Amino acid sequence: MNDTLKQFTWANEYQNYLEPRNKGIKKKAQESLRVFLDDFIAQPKVVRRNFMHCVYETAFQSQSYNSYIPNDLSKLFESEIKDWINDEPKNPNAYKWTFEFEPLKIAIELSPFDQAIIFLLVNLVINEVSLNQHEIPEYSYDGNPLEDLGKIELAISYVDHIEDERMRFMFRAQLTSLKECAMKYLK
Repeated sequence: MNDTLKQFTWANEYQNYLEPRNKGIKKKAQESLRVFLDDFIAQPKVVRRNFMHCVYETAFQSQSYNSYIPNDLSKLFESEIKDWINDEPKNPNAYKWTFEFEPLKIAIELSPFDQAIIFLLVNLVINEVSLNQHEIPEYSYDGNPLEDLGKIELAISYVDHIEDERMRFMFRAQLTSLKECAMKYLK
């Protein structure tokens, strides 16, 4: 477990989940996860939310997102995030980890230079629009090209805030290509 997560001493069972999970010992990992879920629920809201944010940040930066946030934990976190948004509507972290377009728009308005938010928003737009365009030219545009153009324009407006020059260039190229395609299908 990384150092950031070690600060949550009550979450030892989370670490006991991660180690066997990463070694492929699923039964032991699941047992630890079940105990951890009870421990998590027993914590005050602010502690749960800080832990979730640290887990998401760690998972986001790792190459193995699903090992940090399995389905059981993801479902619990989703419920917690909804409550977090209601309780703290000005906290970008509450919106960031929804992985949905509208909440990410709010998150980026609240924190326009947060690299994770920008990356999540831009990546989501690229994935959604690519899906709408993936069967072209054999079939028609699957979606609304005007709506897609709005999403692309929003994503483009934040690309220059990306600190990693290579990522900024890659995202700009992908968004430009998607924009050109969407413009061809405007009626």
